[in-house]
Amino acid sequence: MKDITMNYLDMGKKLTGFLKRKFKMNDPDIEDIVQETFLRTHEAQLKENISYPKSFMYTAAKHLAINYLGRYEKKNTSFVGDMSELDVLSSDRTLEDDVEASQRFSIFCKAVSSLPVKCRKVFMLKKVYGFSHAEIAKQLNISEKTVERHIGKGMARCYEFIEREQSVKEKSSARTKANPKIVLRD
Repeated sequence: MKDITMNYLDMGKKLTGFLKRKFKMNDPDIEDIVQETFLRTHEAQLKENISYPKSFMYTAAKHLAINYLGRYEKKNTSFVGDMSELDVLSSDRTLEDDVEASQRFSIFCKAVSSLPVKCRKVFMLKKVYGFSHAEIAKQLNISEKTVERHIGKGMARCYEFIEREQSVKEKSSARTKANPKIVLRD
């Protein structure tokens, strides 16, 4: 028990810094993950002696953060606290630019969600969270070559999906211009 308490005092700040750098999360989320890391480490140590508690804690914190981010992503929500981090719109951007960017992002999200599960996991870990091929391979228990194939496949499928969506949008826009049936008035 003393070993864990000493590690909590020594390691709490180090784990917090590690999670901030690696995952760019909010402080309350990181604090929860650090506390959960120590609870899990304590529970594991009760069952068997942990030879390298610091290494165990870093690994546990990393896995907890990945799981947390996965749950957060599935909820697809925004928190009011996150609003302060948004950049103020610059005067050179128009509403049309923002709408178009939002539409492109929405299409990208649909493209990623259409990927097979394993491919999507690898693609997200690499392109969204910035993990290395080696980290992804270790996390998912696959080879680095398989990671490379999944990333390539994900890129190709996302590109094809986006091209199809843009083609449909262009055709729809051309039909609307050629045969405008709806007229909006102020």
